[in-house]
This record gives sequence, structure tokens and C-alpha cells, in this order.
Amino acid sequence: MLPLFYVALVLAAGSDASPCKPSASSSAPSVAGSGGAATPGGGASSGGATAGKDSAAQAVGANNNLAGLSTPSNTSGSGLILPPHYSNSASATASTATASIAPVSGGGSCPEGFINAVFNTNAPKNGGWPGTTWTSLSEHGVNNWSGYNQPRTRENLLIILLPAVGFSLGTLDTNDHYLHPPVNPALNAAQIHVVMDGNDTDAAIELVQSANAPVYLELFNEPDFSFEGKTALIDAIPAAQNLSKLFSTPHPKTTFISPALMNAESDWLSTFKENCNGCFDQIPIIAQHLYNPDVDGAMTHIRALHGKWPDKKIWITELSPASADCKLDAAGIAVYMNTLLPQIIKLGYVEKIFWNSAEWSSPAINNAPESCNPSLTDANGNPTAILKSLQNVCAGSGGTATA
Repeated sequence: MLPLFYVALVLAAGSDASPCKPSASSSAPSVAGSGGAATPGGGASSGGATAGKDSAAQAVGANNNLAGLSTPSNTSGSGLILPPHYSNSASATASTATASIAPVSGGGSCPEGFINAVFNTNAPKNGGWPGTTWTSLSEHGVNNWSGYNQPRTRENLLIILLPAVGFSLGTLDTNDHYLHPPVNPALNAAQIHVVMDGNDTDAAIELVQSANAPVYLELFNEPDFSFEGKTALIDAIPAAQNLSKLFSTPHPKTTFISPALMNAESDWLSTFKENCNGCFDQIPIIAQHLYNPDVDGAMTHIRALHGKWPDKKIWITELSPASADCKLDAAGIAVYMNTLLPQIIKLGYVEKIFWNSAEWSSPAINNAPESCNPSLTDANGNPTAILKSLQNVCAGSGGTATA
């Protein structure tokens, strides 16, 4: 999505410097998100990954210093400790029962643009990428997508010294990690751009002032969580200071989306609002990441978020039941979708959901059992049973990509 580009990429997330990455050394595509996930090089979030913890943490520290960001003392290491909506120990039993819950009546119709998906930079790109993959997704009702850069580690730390932007602001066909696929106008038009962290702010300013200014722009991905110590972590106050110049830049074509937190129930976003000089007047949408195999638990989190921000719309920019304690299989995930999504739609204030993952990931993301693999396409880019189930939730709602 933009002028200058990194020679190589940076991080979710999914999630994404987001904790929703492949859960172990993966040989097939995966997506952004949460859970103990694999590193871009394929190492799992425990065991072999621990060896690189110190150097990765040093890289993040240097990265934050270069960007003028602070590094909170609670930077997460390779051991992934997830907040309630990622780690559902309390609802492990309930998640088993989800498969027997009857879908809510009145389903079968979704608001325009409601169904979307997430790509992960660290997912291997197989034969179906990207043409067949995107065709499968768009023909089955996926409207837009977001994606995340490779985590910033010592190996790619120097990239941030370049006056350029990464994949989350750029397009796939200009991305080294994505092997420069052929230009796909429909795929590019459907992308939701993301300012991954403070290193991308200047590029974001250039983007919103350009002729290619995006319709939407998400501001920071999981700034409250460092994925295995590899991604930038920033407190709310310095984050507000960093983004102040973006907020002061005219952006008539672009709507801002709030930072997407790892733990939406924390006070990070409230502190950010209190210190950004009225910036929330420019943010009509709150982003949330949600990985909970229990429908009732997921709905509780969504309602709680709305309770904190009753005058804002909500985008669930990472969603799936994939978690270590998920006991659903493909049939159970279908019931989960047909139960949860109609309930979300009936709330009236959730505009979009982004299913994670759009690409094939095996092992499944977030340390989920393989039976709970939420991938929408297979290694060849063809639709999985999960994608067909997702389409069935919105049967008759259309299935072409939108800009």
C-alpha cells in the first residue's frame, strides 16, 4: 500500500506480531493471531525458540530505541501467557459442549462486508498462492483481508533503518517475503492496511496523503504484547505521542481504527485516549482480537468491549476458536460459526469480523489441536470445509471482493 518499501519485512496479527501465528514449525501457510505460535523461521514458541530469546529481546530494545519508543519492563518472552480470551482454562469444558449448541435462528444473512480474513507473513506460500487462494476466499464471501509483517528480530533489524514501509502498509506484489507474486488488483483492493508499530508512523502519514490513501487504517497491532520478545512493545502514553503527528495530518479519505490489543480488557486503550489530545474523535472503530472456543465466553468479551466504548463500532480483527484447549473438530467449528456469528450480527455494533486464518496452517495456529484447525484454504489454495461453513453462515449475502 505505498511509496517506499522495506527490502525485507517486519512483523502479528494475525494477528501480527500478533500471537496468532503457527503453533509449531510449520511447513504450510498460517495466519495472524494468538497462542504459543511458531517463529517465522519455523521454531515453536517453546523449546528451540527459547535459545533466541535474549538476542530477540535485545533486537526489540534496539528497535524501540531507534523508533523513540519506550520498552515496558514486562516485555513478554518466549513463554506465552495469554489473557482470558486467549487462554480459556475456565471454559475448557464449555468449549466441548459448543458443538452441540443449536445455531441461533434468523441466521443466513450477513451485513455487507461482514466476513473478512487474516493472512500471516510467516506462512509458507504454496502452489495456490495468491491467485487460487484469493479466488477461493472471495468466491466464498470473504470481502477484505488484513495481514501482518514478519517479527522484527536481530536478523532483520537493519530493515527499520531504511526510509520505507513494510507489508502491512505495502501490497503483496511488492513484498520480498511473499515472493513478489503477480499483481492482483482485486487482492490489493481488498486489503485493510495496518500501522504495525511506531516505526511505520511516518510512512503512514505519507500514505494517507497520497493518491492511494486507504479507506481504513488500523493503528498499531497488539502494542501491549511482544510476540516471543520479537515485536515492538509500547506503553499507551508513548504510543499516543508517537501517533500524534498522524492524528494532526489531514486524512479525508481514510478512517482510523483503534490499536488492536492482545488484551482488550486492559486499561491500555483508555490510557491512550486520555493522552492523545482528543484523537478518539478520529477513531470511530475499536479493534478486538478474540480466540475463544466457547460461544458464551466470546459474546461476554464483545459485550464488555462495547460497554467500555458504547459510541464506537467494533471490528473483531482476529477471530477463531483456535486455542490450546479447543475441543472442536471441523463439524464443531461449523456449529461454532453458525451459533456465534448470528449472535454477533444481532448486536448491531460489530461491523466486521476477520477470520484467522485465510491460508493453510499445519500445525494449527495458537497451539490448537489439529482437529481445531481454522484454516479457510488448503495448501493448494482451495476452499476447506471451514471456508464452506463460513459461507453458509451468510448464505445469499454475496461473495465478491470489495475495495
